[in-house]
Amino acid sequence: MNNLTVKNHKTPDIKRLWHGTGGCPPLDVYSKDGFNIAYSNAGMWGNGIYFAVNANYSCPGYSYRVPNLQNTFEVFCANVAMGEVIDLGVNSDRNIKTPPNKPDGQPYDSIKAHTGNSDIYIVYKNVKIYPAYLIKYTV
Repeated sequence: MNNLTVKNHKTPDIKRLWHGTGGCPPLDVYSKDGFNIAYSNAGMWGNGIYFAVNANYSCPGYSYRVPNLQNTFEVFCANVAMGEVIDLGVNSDRNIKTPPNKPDGQPYDSIKAHTGNSDIYIVYKNVKIYPAYLIKYTV
């Protein structure tokens, strides 16, 4: 997260956001080497790592269903360094591979969008993510 501080000459905006790993066990993306979330290549805003502001967007729709425990799910609550964000609203584009450039020609750090009654943030580097909590819940 220090790269964002150096780049922007200010403390990065850290948001606490929700991330479900779908069919992948959460502990498969978190190890002693850090957080290694796979990039979605089928998302509404292209090839990135998606986080929701509202837990009810990720839970249970994108949460991991724990095998052999009826109606039990796991989801990450993560700290995400946003950097400079461009807000694309509801205008989806499945072809995005990196954030667009700012007027000065440098790329934005992340994208903000809106779907399913939640703001969504998309980042493109695992180093911007810290998995603060792995939440296990039953519905």
